[in-house]
Amino acid sequence: MKKNPTTTKRHGDGKLCHTPLDIITALDASGSVLKENWQTSVNFAGQLAKQLLAFNDESRVGVIDFSEVANEAIPPSSDQMFIEQKLVNLKNLYQNGITRTELALNKASEIFLRINRASAKKLLIIVTDGRTTPHDNKQGVELLQGPVQNLKENGVHIIAVGVGNLVNNDELNFMATDPNDENVFHIDDYDKLLNMVDTVSQVVCTDKAPQSETLTIAPAPEPDNPTCPVTYTKLGCLKDDMISPRPLPELLFTDRDPTVKKYSNIPIDWTNWNSYIKDLVCRCAKEAKVRNFDIFSIQFYGECWSGPKAGETYNRVGHVDTCKNT
Repeated sequence: MKKNPTTTKRHGDGKLCHTPLDIITALDASGSVLKENWQTSVNFAGQLAKQLLAFNDESRVGVIDFSEVANEAIPPSSDQMFIEQKLVNLKNLYQNGITRTELALNKASEIFLRINRASAKKLLIIVTDGRTTPHDNKQGVELLQGPVQNLKENGVHIIAVGVGNLVNNDELNFMATDPNDENVFHIDDYDKLLNMVDTVSQVVCTDKAPQSETLTIAPAPEPDNPTCPVTYTKLGCLKDDMISPRPLPELLFTDRDPTVKKYSNIPIDWTNWNSYIKDLVCRCAKEAKVRNFDIFSIQFYGECWSGPKAGETYNRVGHVDTCKNT
């Protein structure tokens, strides 16, 4: 049974962000978005920034707007008032042009190289409603290949959010960090974008970037839990190198992401964490037993992972000495 940490900060609402984050949100400002939806996009960036800074006050948040050109609308900052003032201005700067997604990716690379700090994770969240406009006899993934490669080589974790039915799924999947089912999101329209703030925040704040080793730790289930019909024993706290196939490769269910097919319909209960985690472990034990899997783990604060050969691979990267239980 496992869960991820590093340095952990707890805030008043009980939510966690383990390490400082440098986050850039890139907003599509092309003509297909429409001005009223542009306002919603900017509001999304503002609410996301506010939440992520509340999770860890050492994080920095910036915003890019892109269409004909890509602008650094808000330089990465931890100053909430500064960000809010810039967002007010950004609402009046709707470009209403074509979709030069590759320029947004290049601009993000420039910013991450400029602000680079070893202590922070680098994340890019790109929100778009369409497909990249062809340029220089290139189109789609071909245009994005170089910029995406530069970002990933620099250790940037990319989350792609597609809005509406005109998005190019190949582009979204190509841009996003693997696995796509955890880092690509689709919503029907901009009215639903603000509902994504919590979902994206939880993805961002679980330290999943595959370019660096992720330490997984265990909640501390009681060896004999009288409230759970399945008997289970904690094997310890282990590492997960995030290399495919992972030590426990199969997602059985998630409480964390309501957009995926394996969502449990039970949201993470940060307020009542101690009782929630016991219930989560028990549910995971039951799901593993149904599939005749001997080993299971809790990861990312709300996901149950296992696999048919998990007993052979779960300790592939080794144990760690301590667990963090809250």
